[in-house]
Amino acid sequence: MKRNLVTKTKIMLWLLFCFILPVFALDKFEIPELSKKYSSSFPMKLEAENAEYTDLTLLGESGASNNGYLRMGESGSVKWIFAINDGGWYKIKIGYKNSGGDSENYFNKNDVSWKIGLGWSGNWTTHEKLVALSTGNNSIEIAADHGNVDIDYLLIDTLTVDPKLTPVNNNFYLKSPRDIVVKMNAYGRNISHLTANGSALDYTTSIYPYEEDAWLVRISRSSLSSMLEGQYEITIHFDSGENASLNVTILGDTIASLVTIIAPYISHGNSVLILLPTGKTLLIDCGSETWRDQVVIPLLQKHGVSKLDYFFLTHYHEDHDAGDGGETIKLLFDVEHFYDYKDFSAGDILELQSIRIKILNAYTGGTNENQNSLSFKLDYKGFIYIHGADIYGTNQQAIMNQFPADVKGHVYSANHHFHGSADFTYMRAMDPYLVFVQSEQAIYARSAES
Repeated sequence: MKRNLVTKTKIMLWLLFCFILPVFALDKFEIPELSKKYSSSFPMKLEAENAEYTDLTLLGESGASNNGYLRMGESGSVKWIFAINDGGWYKIKIGYKNSGGDSENYFNKNDVSWKIGLGWSGNWTTHEKLVALSTGNNSIEIAADHGNVDIDYLLIDTLTVDPKLTPVNNNFYLKSPRDIVVKMNAYGRNISHLTANGSALDYTTSIYPYEEDAWLVRISRSSLSSMLEGQYEITIHFDSGENASLNVTILGDTIASLVTIIAPYISHGNSVLILLPTGKTLLIDCGSETWRDQVVIPLLQKHGVSKLDYFFLTHYHEDHDAGDGGETIKLLFDVEHFYDYKDFSAGDILELQSIRIKILNAYTGGTNENQNSLSFKLDYKGFIYIHGADIYGTNQQAIMNQFPADVKGHVYSANHHFHGSADFTYMRAMDPYLVFVQSEQAIYARSAES
């Protein structure tokens, strides 16, 4: 009886071994093959709750995709491993919700890593990124750095993308020559050569470090100096046979501007000096205390500005009012007219002789200092400068609804240092020639990078 029991036990163990081993083998060797089966169909949607994750909380909500999502705090990560049949450029969308404010996260793709920002959103939304994926297995991981965020899914879709250049329109002055530098997103292409109206140009390239396959193309001033005045199309030729173009206007000398806009580097803050055609001065904000003392005040003194005809404070945050409500500026400079966000309502008009200022957003624009900050449109004979202050995307939507004829502009001072909550429909409707941002490099990790 005992012997039969031992025999039966051996048989049971052998059968158990036979059935369990294929499960282990399938898990170890055949999952990539299964991934390839569903990777041939795009868009490919990968739920966060089905990914590998550590130190995150699995939660449920009817509004989330597949009713599940992961909550990420100041630590943890979620990682998707998948395979595709054809390597190349793909569009990645991260489904997320960020009701507590912007978050900074690490975006790790295969063996490279960037920081990204997931901007404020009280509802489920998406963050889009263009990435190069390899044939076969790939991994994408979102890891915590700063701020909380709810991760819903990863959506991968095919993409046909052309090279992108910025800025497209450039001026070159023969009496004060300098290299022209443009940013190029190559998307897998290599430059063969550059020409201007058929003639070869000298150039160099360097890596633009904040994006994948992005470059700075520097066109030599010596090549441009040999050209006659006029308008030229510069063509970047790729070894694929494709081309991308930018425009350059060759001018004899600089032309004195009637409106001068000076936006000094002050790290994360805001201060803009505008010299009006009447000779009067307008200072908008004064940065943080350190940068006010080290940059803004010396700038004004160096250029002989002892009087400020107009001084605007858009709102009372330390990186805009230097922490003292602008009192130091008022003390050191003869300020004739001081205004802040409480002096105006949206739609008000301020006439400064030949300059017309229309208020687009002011106090009562929202529920906090940023949403209430002073945003306006400055118009001089058809030249439009729009000051974004620290308004959010919700404010921009309100401006489009209330003042649709006042959205388009030539120069835009980026709202909220472009570190989140920018409405891209508003930006496209504005269609500016130039956007400038007074901020630190952290903006490349924030949601405005899209």
